[in-house]
Amino acid sequence: MITPDSIPQNSSWPLGADFYALRSQGIALLQQLASEEWTDYNEHDPGVTILEQLCYGITDVGYRASYPMEDLLANEYGQIDAKGEQAFFTAANIFAVSPVTVNDYRKMLIDNLSVNVKNVWVSLAKKAGTADNTPSVLSISVEKNESNKILTDPALIKNIQSLLSSCRNLCEAPAEIKILKQLKIVVKAIVTIDTDTDKEETLAEILLVTRNILSPPVKLYNLNELLELNLPIEEIFAGPKPVNGIIMEEELKSKQTRIDYNGILKGIMQVTGVLTVEDFAVSDGKTEQTEDSVTGIAIDEDHAAYLDLDKTIENIHLYIKDVKCNINAELVKNIYFGKKDAFKRPYDLKNGKDLLDISLPAGNDRDIENYFSIQNNFPEVYGVGKRGLASSVGALRLAQAKQLKAFLLFFEQILANEFSQIANAKKLFSIDRNLPPAYYYQPLYNVPGISELLKPFTDRLKTNTKPGVAWEIFKKDPKNNYVTGLNDIINTPEENLRRRQLFIDHLLARFNELIFTFKYASDNSFEYAEEDISIKEEILRNYVDISSARACAAFIDKETGLVNLSGLEKKLRILLSINDDALKSVIALVDKYLEEYFGGKSSTVNDENKKEDVRKLIRNQFLSIYGNVLLTGIEDTEKYFSGYNYAMDDSDHAARLKQVIAGDDAGDDTEKLIELITKLANVYNEFERFYLIEHSLLLPNNSEAPADFYPYRISLVFSDFPARFKKKEFQDYVKWQVFQFSPAHIQISILWLSVEFNSFEKLYFSWLNNADPLNTAPAKQLTDFLLSHSYENKGEPSASPL
Repeated sequence: MITPDSIPQNSSWPLGADFYALRSQGIALLQQLASEEWTDYNEHDPGVTILEQLCYGITDVGYRASYPMEDLLANEYGQIDAKGEQAFFTAANIFAVSPVTVNDYRKMLIDNLSVNVKNVWVSLAKKAGTADNTPSVLSISVEKNESNKILTDPALIKNIQSLLSSCRNLCEAPAEIKILKQLKIVVKAIVTIDTDTDKEETLAEILLVTRNILSPPVKLYNLNELLELNLPIEEIFAGPKPVNGIIMEEELKSKQTRIDYNGILKGIMQVTGVLTVEDFAVSDGKTEQTEDSVTGIAIDEDHAAYLDLDKTIENIHLYIKDVKCNINAELVKNIYFGKKDAFKRPYDLKNGKDLLDISLPAGNDRDIENYFSIQNNFPEVYGVGKRGLASSVGALRLAQAKQLKAFLLFFEQILANEFSQIANAKKLFSIDRNLPPAYYYQPLYNVPGISELLKPFTDRLKTNTKPGVAWEIFKKDPKNNYVTGLNDIINTPEENLRRRQLFIDHLLARFNELIFTFKYASDNSFEYAEEDISIKEEILRNYVDISSARACAAFIDKETGLVNLSGLEKKLRILLSINDDALKSVIALVDKYLEEYFGGKSSTVNDENKKEDVRKLIRNQFLSIYGNVLLTGIEDTEKYFSGYNYAMDDSDHAARLKQVIAGDDAGDDTEKLIELITKLANVYNEFERFYLIEHSLLLPNNSEAPADFYPYRISLVFSDFPARFKKKEFQDYVKWQVFQFSPAHIQISILWLSVEFNSFEKLYFSWLNNADPLNTAPAKQLTDFLLSHSYENKGEPSASPL
């Protein structure tokens, strides 16, 4: 029996959508506040009529606010987050993470190389011939697919190395890769099949079963298959982001060490149409096994079992009622390869690739902001609707209707603004760079007769004799006094920033992120609120990458020159507002300016020896002495140098630089030289940067570094040239953030370098660009430099510097 649709008699509505409940509360409030003057609360009373219209308007607000979330977030085309302006990350993006565990690496390699690779096994092992202090490396054994289209071994190894380099974790050494050799297995048997069985189909199925038992393949699932198993989303997407299919943990079995003779026999017996199996044997070309045994054919660590397809087809004989079947070998192989590919493929070729992610739902554009004036719903006798009143009713009656309309505008403006707020809710949660207002509003241009009630418009009429034309111009002006007045009343810069911070902090809290930016957390003033918001928005815009690659090391593609920084570096650069993430030498930029200055016609020093002296002097010394005075200009040389001489390694240098700047040793172009020094100081402030060095990558070298210098240790090297980098408060903030976001098993040392940063950069780029693995000198020099400087060892700060 079909139950007809009906409206329940005792339905429970939210207050905002319950007209009668709102009316009752309104009457009760009127009785409480105006019972002495207002005694008639029946429907004919004008005050009750106004109350009912307002209650109706409130229910419309409640109704629109209760739309499905996808409708509230949809644009005019029904799309959600079409431009990527929302922090709506799909399951595959937000749950996925770069490989961390051994099984993560197996999933990533099998999935990305599914055309070429059948299976991969990963383990941790010490690299042969290395010292005990070196970290373990990933040992990867690769079983290739059986196909003529797969890559050659060198090409496949190169692809694997590229994949591993792009997701290598901090302090992990490069992996050792081994392509397993083929241990070709031939299966022999006499198989009796049913009369109704397709012989080629049956033999192809026998071959597939045998292959899968010899070396079980890893199945790639599509999302629908796993959802049908009622698996939790976080379990489905645990591990690396799927590319060709989703791999579950139970699919990742250990590498087989022996041929499963009995398993193959049972598998063939279970093939549909197979009646009996006789004279069953398995051979590797050297040994033939004819019965189950624990000492059967072994598979060593350098080999993987492969089914010798052609010889197995020759040695499996099918019979139907004692009559041997003639087999079309090519047809059998075509069927076999089709079955093999279908087993691993997570989708049906006919229907196209199934989704490997959960897409954002589609919504409906409800035109939520569209406001229909409640004045249109009043009885016509009130004279506030579209028809208004006839002029014959007299000036007093017309004035009374206009007065009521003006009174209702206060309520209507609030209702219309609520519609606008609901319609723009998606913008409040946006991570777009354009700061949204705290509260949205809309003008009431569609209220009947409103043009006569808006003073900003009536003031314009004094200079325009065509009301119709003037009204259209007024409505099209987004900065007319009515609109700007609404904004001034509703929004203030302080409130916009305060509300924006609340929304951004809420979005970060969804991902268990609590972000403190340096300036705002230290000062907590309105002046720094916008920068605080900007940094947090940048974190959210890059959150998928920052989150999934949080443990990843840097990857530099030497063929393309592309640099992918480590997850820790990416997050620190955003938090510290360091925008230039490329590996460019600051010192090289300074050299460029020096070359331009001293190599040009306007050089202030003519003598070549003096020119070189001044070049070295400025290059090596100005970093320690420039201070704030250089940024504002040098007016008093004596005052400038007092208090700075302590930074000079030679008091004569201070005197010489003083002479140069004063003009005694530099000719008449003193201002030009001061301009250069000021420009260089600004370069150092502009190009704030730091470098991350994994100590394990400095091996091998013959430095006398202690044993604990290399494994699971990194150095963060900062220049302290920029003004804020010199502040102890900022340095404490950096240390605290490094502790917050770095992997717990890695020891981190932080170095703040002044003049020594010059030497460091030379050594760093010499090591980074060294293409000769036999040349260990750059690694030794950089190691010795790091050893020669004191370390601020990573440890939990006693308290937040904030």
